Amino acid sequence: MSVGPESANLNGRHRTTLAAIFRHPLSHNVEWSDVLSLLRAIDAVRESREGYEVSLGEATRTFVRSRDKDLAADDLAHLRRMLAEAGYRVDPD
Repeated sequence: MSVGPESANLNGRHRTTLAAIFRHPLSHNVEWSDVLSLLRAIDAVRESREGYEVSLGEATRTFVRSRDKDLAADDLAHLRRMLAEAGYRVDPD
């Protein structure tokens, strides 16, 4: 299902989150807690004063956690692009 540089470290929940990130059309209910768990599993996130600094491949971006439990659509689109450029993808079933 999911393929990426660190896919061996991904459990079922991480793979489900990765699939939600890559779902078309863009999902509007991907929870921050699930995204952070995925990013921690692939060692791609660091907390800072500004928010969460995500480094994937050569790209780095700081995501500011909103009050909403879900990741904002524009942040989700940026994260999807970063994951894809770093070699992560979800194969269709």
